[in-house]
Amino acid sequence: QQQQQQPSQPPSLSRPARALVLTNIDWGLLGLRLLPAVRHAYHQGLLSPDAIVFPAMVKVHAALAEYRIGTVGSTNAEPLNRYRWAPSYFSLRAAEESDCRLLSNSVCVFEARLGPQLQLESQRNVQHAVLPLADGIANAIVFWFELDLLGNGEHVVCSGPPSRYPGCHQAVQYLEEVKVLAGQSVTFLSSHNATRVWFTWPSRLLSSARPGPARALPQWHLALARDTVRTAAYTSAIAAAVACIRSQQPTCRVLLVGCGSGMLAMAASRAGATHVLGCERNAHLVETGLEILTLNGFKVGRGEGEITLEATDVRMLEREATWDLLVMELFDNAGLGEGAVPLTLYAREHLLTPHALVVPSSLTVSGYLANVTTPAPDTIDLSAWDVLRCNPDYTGFDARSTPHTRMSAAQPLFTFDLSSSNTALLKGDTKDMAFPAIAEGNINTIVFHFSLQLDATTTLDTSPLAADRTHWLQAARHLQAPLYVERGTYVRARAVHTCVDIDLVLLREDEPASSGPDLASGSSESQARQPPGPPQDPSTITISAPAPRGRIAMLQHAAAARADELSSRMSQALATSPHEHHRAADTMLTLAAQAGLFGLDPADASALAAMLCA
Repeated sequence: QQQQQQPSQPPSLSRPARALVLTNIDWGLLGLRLLPAVRHAYHQGLLSPDAIVFPAMVKVHAALAEYRIGTVGSTNAEPLNRYRWAPSYFSLRAAEESDCRLLSNSVCVFEARLGPQLQLESQRNVQHAVLPLADGIANAIVFWFELDLLGNGEHVVCSGPPSRYPGCHQAVQYLEEVKVLAGQSVTFLSSHNATRVWFTWPSRLLSSARPGPARALPQWHLALARDTVRTAAYTSAIAAAVACIRSQQPTCRVLLVGCGSGMLAMAASRAGATHVLGCERNAHLVETGLEILTLNGFKVGRGEGEITLEATDVRMLEREATWDLLVMELFDNAGLGEGAVPLTLYAREHLLTPHALVVPSSLTVSGYLANVTTPAPDTIDLSAWDVLRCNPDYTGFDARSTPHTRMSAAQPLFTFDLSSSNTALLKGDTKDMAFPAIAEGNINTIVFHFSLQLDATTTLDTSPLAADRTHWLQAARHLQAPLYVERGTYVRARAVHTCVDIDLVLLREDEPASSGPDLASGSSESQARQPPGPPQDPSTITISAPAPRGRIAMLQHAAAARADELSSRMSQALATSPHEHHRAADTMLTLAAQAGLFGLDPADASALAAMLCA
C-alpha cells in the first residue's frame, strides 16, 4: 500500500537533449498539444539552447469549400446542408468526397517556428481574403498543415489536397452558408489558441447568411443520406411490400424504426402507404426530417395519407397491433449492435398485425479470419504494434482499403429471421465452426459483415467483395495474440451472439466442442475470454488524476477520486441506457450549437459535445 501511495517519478534526462522530434500532430495540426509540448520541453530544461526541433516550422493553410448534398433520389434534401454543424473540426479526404469541392485559393492562416522563443499567444479574428474560383455556397473551411522539417524549405510534408502522401487527411469546419461568386473576393476570419485553429465569418457576411444552426446532425447520417445503393434497395423493397399489402386490403400502415430524417418514410408514402410513422431517437434528425417532408410536399400529421415522425424509442409507442409493415433501419457495421433483432421482436409482439410484413425479412452476419499488419518501410519492423490493436469490442474497419490478408473465406455465422416471432433469439446462441486456411501466416483479426434480405429479389450486402459499396464499413475484432496457421489446415472457432453483439472465438486444439448455447464457454488464443456482454454504448467519460503529495494535494486527490466515482457512475448510466445517452448527447449538441445564447464558451461546449458524440 505504501508503494501504491508513492507517486511515480517522471523519466529524467542525464543531460539536455540536442534534438526534439514531434509526432503529436493531428489533421488540424494543434489538437494534440503540439505547441505546449515544445514550450514544456524548453521550460523544463529538457533541451539545450541550440537543440534542433523536427519539424522546425509549421503552417496551416485554409480554403473555402462547398460541402453539400443536393438530392437524395428524387428528394430535395436541402435542410441536411443547413444543419451540417459539428462541435469541432473533423477529418476527411477532400479529393475523394464527391460532395466536397474547394471554392477558392488557399491562404496561410497560422505559422509558427518551433524553438525556444515560441509564444503560446492566442489570436482572434484575423482577416483573410480569398478569391473564389467558381460560384457556389461556401459552408465549410477545409484546412491542412505544412511541416517544414528543417526550416529551410528543402524537406516539407504537406497534408493538403491532393497530397502526395496517401494516408493524409484534411480537416473541415462547418460555417453558416454564404453565397460566393467567382472572381469576387471573400473574407473569412481565423482564430487560434495553443491547441486549436477555428474559423468564422465577418459580421457583415453573417447578416446575409442563413441563421446559425439550432441543431446538429450526426456525421454518420450525412454519409447514410449519400448512400444511393442503400436508398434504392430499401425503396424497391418497400414499394413491393406496400403493393403486396394493398393487393389484399385497402390500407397499409407503415412503421419505420430508425427513420433518420425521413427519406424512407417518403418512399413508403410514394409507394401508396395510407399512413407512415417513423421513430427516431435523435431529435435533431426528426426536426430536420419534418422540414424535408414539408419542402417535398408531403403532409405531416396522423391522418390518412400523412407522415408522422416522432423523436422516441419504438418501445415507447402505445401498444396497439395496427401496423401492416415494419421497416427496420437500425444496423451498425456488424449488423447487431443497434438492437435491430430485439426491437423487431418487440414490434412483432406488441405493434404489428398478425400478417404484417417486415423489411428486411432476414439478417445474416458473416465473418472471416484475417491478418492485419501495420504498413512500414522495408527497413523497419513494426509488428509489435499489431498486438496493440486488441480491443474487446469490434470497431469499424474498411476492408476495401485497409491492407490485410484474408486467411480464410467468409462464412455465414448466424441468420436472424426477422419476419418470425422467435423470441428464443433473445437468449443468444453458439455454433462451432471450422475455417479452412487459404494462406499461411498469423491470424490476428476477425472481420464481420452482414447482408439484409430486403425482399425475395433484393439483397443489401456489406461484404468488401460486394459489387456495390454502401456507407457501412465492415467490423473487426482484433485478437489479443495471433494464431499461426498453415495453408490448407482447419481453424476451429466458436461463433457467439447475444442478439446485440457477436464474436468469433478461436479454440485451442484441446478445447471441447460446444454442446449447446453456453455463452460462458468461449476461449480465445488459448486464454479464457468472456463472450459479448449486454448492449452498451461505447461513448463513456472518464476522469483520472495522479496521486499528489502534501495536505492540499491529499485534498486534491480526494476530490479527484470523488470525480472519478461520479464520472464512473455517469458513464455506467449512459453506457447501459442508450436512450439516456442519446438524450444527453442531443442536449449537449444543442447547447454547443447555440453556446452564445446560453452564455457558454463555444470551445468548451464544443469539446464536451465532441466527447459525448465521439
